[in-house]
Amino acid sequence: MFVDAGEIGEGSQLETELCIVGTGAAGLSLSLEFVGTKTSVLLLESGGLSYEDATQSLYEGSARRTFDNGDVVEDIGDSSAYLKTSRLRYYGGTTNQWAGVCRPLDDLDFEVRSWVSYSGWPISRDDLEPYYQRANRVMSLKPFVRPASGEGETYRGLYGSQELADFSYQWFHTRALRFGQVYRQTLEDARNMKVLFHANVVKLRSNGSGTALAGLDVMTLAGKRLKVQAKAYVLACGGIENPRLLLASQDVYSEGIGNAHDIVGRYFMEHPHASLGHVCLPSDSGGRRQLDGIQDEKTSNYLVPAICPTEAAQRKHGTLNFSAEIRDAWNDFGHWSNLSRNLAWYTQDIHRFAGRYSKWSDDPSENQGFYRVLYVRAEQAPNPNSRVTLTRERDPLGIPKVFLDWQLTRADVESLRRTAELFAQDLGRAFLGRVRLAVDLDNLESIRVGNHHMGTTRMAGSPRSGVVDRNCKVFGLANLYVAGSSVFSTGGFANPTYTIVALALRLADHLNNYFLKA
Repeated sequence: MFVDAGEIGEGSQLETELCIVGTGAAGLSLSLEFVGTKTSVLLLESGGLSYEDATQSLYEGSARRTFDNGDVVEDIGDSSAYLKTSRLRYYGGTTNQWAGVCRPLDDLDFEVRSWVSYSGWPISRDDLEPYYQRANRVMSLKPFVRPASGEGETYRGLYGSQELADFSYQWFHTRALRFGQVYRQTLEDARNMKVLFHANVVKLRSNGSGTALAGLDVMTLAGKRLKVQAKAYVLACGGIENPRLLLASQDVYSEGIGNAHDIVGRYFMEHPHASLGHVCLPSDSGGRRQLDGIQDEKTSNYLVPAICPTEAAQRKHGTLNFSAEIRDAWNDFGHWSNLSRNLAWYTQDIHRFAGRYSKWSDDPSENQGFYRVLYVRAEQAPNPNSRVTLTRERDPLGIPKVFLDWQLTRADVESLRRTAELFAQDLGRAFLGRVRLAVDLDNLESIRVGNHHMGTTRMAGSPRSGVVDRNCKVFGLANLYVAGSSVFSTGGFANPTYTIVALALRLADHLNNYFLKA
């Protein structure tokens, strides 16, 4: 059932068994597991069924990117627009605009790594594996398999090469499912479900002892106030709004809910993206097919290739996770003069490689070499100083606005640089191409963002190191849970949505057991 909060009487109290705040990938995936069950579910959505400027403006705040350059933290300027453009506040959430890039986290991403401070999840990849498989159903994806390069042959990489010394060929699977559109009718028809639109949670109300939530205060932009009471609550508002609500709810604890050890809002992570240089490849014959996306015949998934460091290489060199794509150069330059200038750098190398690799083709016209851009997305190490905090300025609902201080460290940058160098060496050693690294990573303007908000209510084994436990329950609160990438302990390099869905399905199993025992 769909209802607008504006149609409900002022001061009404809504009662339900499970209340989910947010209808993005996490909230909708979680709610689908309760369709047709005996559990009554109320989903609270700040927006409506389509984009609205007034609702989107509730994301306004301030933000900056800083770089810990040894002893000095350099502010590279305000980037508050990031808070509004990197997420959407209406039914379906940011899945209304995402690119659909999916990949699970790697085994190593879950482990404690001696060279990565604050690394390690309280769960393993094996714990999440069955939920990754179930996520395929929710996201209309086929199972992840190694694609075929021909009849009965396994994909072998560039020019038929085997894996490189320190790198392996991996894939992102692409399926831009619009959750709000695909699952609109399912939730609208479900008798045990109610979706309340234009319902903004303005406070989480603790019980007198602060050991559980007693309810939620809800408000519309028109000023109407409602109350919600449930047996269990799930925050599924994203990596910035989840900590914002916890920090702003200070009726029992002045530091906010779940924040006894000052962890809420800390460890904000993004995926640094950068064009690090250029790649000369010897022949267009066969090479281009191994670089561009392919439609896999076995699964019908659209696959985007990436070249990633092996687990052994990460351990040996003490680097973070990383993926490289060798992209079409034409897409990397805004005008002809830049393209011409950069191509000129490579004229000598192209001719040298064209001659050296002529053995790969009998057709001289195919031995001209070709030019691509090295584009990478990388992991950021968890950093307690990279964080979301509240300001004194308030939004139209009276909630304090956020200040996001996304901090990269020397270790993040050095890992990115070192891994790119290892890839360049590997490619040259295997006689597959040449790489020219041409970007100064000390200039943060060259590092882009993935619009991936992770880590601000991190999962941990104890409340001294995290906000939620292995079941995504807030430490110290009997009935409050968090869903989404804010619970990520580390971020790997993979886009987060696939793991968000898997974690939501795992939480659904836990909550179903919770209600069965209640």
